[in-house]
Amino acid sequence: MYHKLSIEETLKAFDVNPETGLSDKEAHHRTSQSTAKSDGSSFFKFAARSISRPVIIILFISAILYAALGGWLEALLIAAVIILHTVFSAECKRRGERTLDRSVSASVTHAIVLRNGAKMKLSSDRLVVGDVVTLKPGRVVPADLRLISTENLVIDESSLTGRARAEKDCDYQSTSDVRIEFRDNCAFEGTVVLEGRGDGVVTATGMSTEMSRLTLPLDVPEKDTSPSFSRIEKLTRRLSIITSLACVAVFAISLAYDAGFMTALLASASLAVAAIPESFGTIVLTSLARGAEKLRSEGFSAKNMRAAEMLGEVNIFTTELPKMGVAATYSSGRIHSPQEEDTVPFLEGLLLCELKNPSLYAFASHKCDAENVAASFPRIGEYMGEVTTTLHRAGETTISYTGGNAAEILSRSSLIWDFGRVRTLTASDREEIEECIRTFEEEGYTQTALGLRSGDDVPCDSNLIFLGIAATRAEVNEAANPDTAALNAAGVRVLLLTEGDAEKARLGATALKIPCDNIICSRELSSLSDEDISERINDTFVFASLRAQDKVRIINVLKSYGYSVASVGDGISDAPALDSSDVGMSDLHASDAAKDASDVVFDGSFSADRAIIRGKIIRTNIRRAVTYLAAANTAELICVLLSAACGFGFPLTALQILLVNLITDTFPALLLVRGGFLQKNPSRLAYIWGTVLGLLMPFVFRVLTQSTGLFLAQWITFAALTVGELLLVLPMYFAGRRK
Repeated sequence: MYHKLSIEETLKAFDVNPETGLSDKEAHHRTSQSTAKSDGSSFFKFAARSISRPVIIILFISAILYAALGGWLEALLIAAVIILHTVFSAECKRRGERTLDRSVSASVTHAIVLRNGAKMKLSSDRLVVGDVVTLKPGRVVPADLRLISTENLVIDESSLTGRARAEKDCDYQSTSDVRIEFRDNCAFEGTVVLEGRGDGVVTATGMSTEMSRLTLPLDVPEKDTSPSFSRIEKLTRRLSIITSLACVAVFAISLAYDAGFMTALLASASLAVAAIPESFGTIVLTSLARGAEKLRSEGFSAKNMRAAEMLGEVNIFTTELPKMGVAATYSSGRIHSPQEEDTVPFLEGLLLCELKNPSLYAFASHKCDAENVAASFPRIGEYMGEVTTTLHRAGETTISYTGGNAAEILSRSSLIWDFGRVRTLTASDREEIEECIRTFEEEGYTQTALGLRSGDDVPCDSNLIFLGIAATRAEVNEAANPDTAALNAAGVRVLLLTEGDAEKARLGATALKIPCDNIICSRELSSLSDEDISERINDTFVFASLRAQDKVRIINVLKSYGYSVASVGDGISDAPALDSSDVGMSDLHASDAAKDASDVVFDGSFSADRAIIRGKIIRTNIRRAVTYLAAANTAELICVLLSAACGFGFPLTALQILLVNLITDTFPALLLVRGGFLQKNPSRLAYIWGTVLGLLMPFVFRVLTQSTGLFLAQWITFAALTVGELLLVLPMYFAGRRK
């Protein structure tokens, strides 16, 4: 309805002053009036979910059956197993979600909000209706807004309305209830600002936004449906079929050998209960929770459990060109190293001019207080042409900074800043600067120059005061770029997908140690079919001059041919590729659009490949634990089935079968999820050992029966089988701890 109101009517409706915004007191009052947020699921809620699992229901039925047949001790043991796994599953689930809740705050969308007359950054979930929000390029719209000011504002609404470039106008007003794609005076939560700027009043937050209304009715699958759970479900089905056949066989053979109906029934039921993999879910949740905590401690914030696990499934990692760092600057007639102080106007210009170069901004912000500079010189205009010019208020006058190609800025300059004074730019000055430009070019630097003017009412990019040049180059370091060798060793191929041209791509690939013999550019890519791309991917590691849709296409082709893809990016144009990947990754300094599309956000302490290696360890830990449980069950099944088939009798009583399962199940498997390093083929030793143990024990039981009697033979077999399964844990554990 707010699109039908004028700006004045909107401000009056929300009782907000556009010059000062809401006060903290008023914002708190409006927050308390809104629907309280959930404080998360309780332990008992998770316990209820665990009890409802089919495996637990089967155990309940078995306990009731035992109690009905008089096997109260067996029924109590099954009840103990149910309680144990319910408590562990619930606590692991709660622990994992608490870890994710703590870590996801780093990747939440933030908004620039006017409160108490000052602009501040707040997380989007703290917005209230009536807040005045500022929109800038690269930011995700944090809530539904009625725009009250716009300046060439263009928003990508394709995720909501299908409009990839919606041009906004705050003065537009409709007298009818038009569809949301035609509400040009509104901005909607989840859309991305492409160009220009604007301010808007929050009209809806949370589940009241248009985006939430669109997605709420959809049947979205739970994120916890992870690859491990899918594999375990398949393994459980296979084990259930094998166990069912084995139990029927044991029951039939026992009757054939006159073991007695009740004895055969209890033994078969015990074998079925022992073979049920009730610990699988607990083990997966425990490993994922520990993995999420470890990721968080290393500066990686996974948005959900599935993201933490999918890192381990990755076999293709796509990255951009190495980040650029300032290698040298030229100002006041000489070349400076990055550690030296530059002239103040030059540094301020790097902060104020809209250069869209994060390395220059980071370089200048280390030497100047960026917030103070922005507050001292508020932007009042800008012009984007061959070069970029921004106009700022400076006390009683104005200053404008122009940035761009070094030769172009020099050609537009007539004056030069020289040690705190302005003088005429002489021919010798030009020769010296041109020589500096050539030097930087020969050393492979990318150059950006700055010029200055003052006293203009509108942005102007001619007759500039030449301030200096910043030379940047690719910097490969652990905190910024992937360790290609480590990823290759973990079975992950690294591809370079970049918007840069072929020459820049070649330089970047060389720095990252990625093969660059074959480079496919956007024009060639458009002529290739999906099959051609899948074939070329075997010997092509570098793709250059790509558009956003080209990256998405390459990623989708890789996924369609069975690859699991992780991508890293930080710009608006990277958001579609991050969203299309199995795991999207960005750092804390990325644009809101990139962070919103990512599954993992990292703080820069380690590069993205560290998270993938950690994911591989999580996946290996799960495989080791599950493999151990399956191998242990295999030993029990083979032992009982072979002994019954050979007519040796039951090597274990029903109680002993349950005790073996209880002793060798959860706690040894939990020990295995503490492994810290990658281990290849963790299943081979386990299955060999389990099979050999299962084949050997019936004959040991036969010999013991003849020499010591049935009672003692069964307890010795029980002890040997228990110790044999526990011994399997130690080599698997230490193999996982070895580097």
